[in-house]
Amino acid sequence: MNRKIKSLEIIGVINDRLNANHDVIVELTDSKRYIATFFTLINIQYLMTHYEQNSGECNNGSFFWASDMCIVKVIDEKVITEAINTMLEDLYFDNVFTLIES
Repeated sequence: MNRKIKSLEIIGVINDRLNANHDVIVELTDSKRYIATFFTLINIQYLMTHYEQNSGECNNGSFFWASDMCIVKVIDEKVITEAINTMLEDLYFDNVFTLIES
C-alpha cells in the first residue's frame, strides 16, 4: 500500500508557529480522510501551566495527553507535510491519525 497525501488542511489560522496546536485533516490518494492534532512543545508547556494555575485539568497540570497527538517544533504546513510523509513511508501513519468515517 503506497499511500500519499492528496490534500492537507490545517484547521484555523496559525497565529503563533511556536506556541500552537491545530487539528490537521489529511486526504490520502485512497480518498480516505484522517485527522490528528499537531502540538508544539511550547504549547504543551503553556497548556500544562494554564491547567496548574487556572483550570485544574489533568491533575492541576501534572500531566498532559491528547488523542491523535503529534508533536512538532513549529506549526507550519511544510513541517507537517514532511512529518506526515515520514509517517506514511515508515508505516506508522495509522498509529497517529484517526480515520474520519463518512
